[in-house]
Amino acid sequence: MLYEKLPLSPYFADRARGFFAQAPIASGKTAFNIPPDSGVLLLPALIRYEDIHTDALLDPSLHKGRETSEVFDSLAQLHLQNAGIRLTLASPADSIHSKLIAITQNLLRPVILPDYRAVLAAAAESAGCRYVLVCAVRVKIGPGGYWDPNSGSIGSSSSYARLRAALLDPSSADGKPCWTQEVEIRKLPQPHSNRFADAVRMLFHLLK
Repeated sequence: MLYEKLPLSPYFADRARGFFAQAPIASGKTAFNIPPDSGVLLLPALIRYEDIHTDALLDPSLHKGRETSEVFDSLAQLHLQNAGIRLTLASPADSIHSKLIAITQNLLRPVILPDYRAVLAAAAESAGCRYVLVCAVRVKIGPGGYWDPNSGSIGSSSSYARLRAALLDPSSADGKPCWTQEVEIRKLPQPHSNRFADAVRMLFHLLK
């Protein structure tokens, strides 16, 4: 008799979480020291939820998107301030800052195009900062965990998240970020979990 793969019961879900639990993974190992007399304009994190198969945008409210955004921004501010970095928070209510926030996706590219660099420079100057720090949380949503009663196999959820940060210098001649970091969480991020806090810490711990 053939069996379909069934959603995990709470008992097997707990077993799967323990078996497949993995710590966040950071991609970069390069540190960057921000001069003491320099300020950093911190933009709100860009939060995107996408289907793992089609890349179609999904409704963040169905996956704790607002909580994830608020917790990420709060943890980022706390860590950077504890590192002694002078922060200015970009405000959507500020006309110059709002223009920069609107093009956040374009600021995460390997090279920033000249049109965007003009907005970047204007916002940094208005905030009295030398650098701009851009962050994003991109979550891929896939099938959940399962238990196959025929084989006894247990599968973990295919969802994952990538946290990214890029430190930009508007005066850079080549338009490239002066520092980047990426951290991956191999499951759907839970904003109030220790794992999410660890991932945010890993994202910024080489920025001083």
